[in-house]
Amino acid sequence: MYVTDNDYTTYAAASGVTLPATSALRLQQLTKASRYIDTKENQFMGIRTERDQAYAFPRTGYFYHQYEYDVDEIPADLEKCQMELALDINAGIDLYDRSFSAQVTQKTVEGAVSVSYASPAASSPIRKQSVGMDLLNGLCNKNGSSILLVRT
Repeated sequence: MYVTDNDYTTYAAASGVTLPATSALRLQQLTKASRYIDTKENQFMGIRTERDQAYAFPRTGYFYHQYEYDVDEIPADLEKCQMELALDINAGIDLYDRSFSAQVTQKTVEGAVSVSYASPAASSPIRKQSVGMDLLNGLCNKNGSSILLVRT
């Protein structure tokens, strides 16, 4: 977990978003968001600071905006990313299926023909992007892999 419940409720309130009333439900949203972030771990530069740490961050050898982060430091954009993804979850968005399908429309000519179709956009799904996903993409290494170079 990268942020606290208090951080999340303050952030949501500043954005004008109403969250669930119980901390347990808010914690579920934050947990799902952090788990989603951690599924992208192979795209983050560097390696985990400790072998058995629960989450992908903090990292050794992690650079973001040309700055190296300390082994005990988590980028502020990562915290914002978790809260934005949790807000997506709060809005009912499935982080694992971000495609949008157009509704099927049906026209009927009475006594003759009935035709069903979808808008042309439905033939290729449209990817929904959010602030959280944009932040996550920025936190990832552009080539999807990294090698830690250690000089001795």
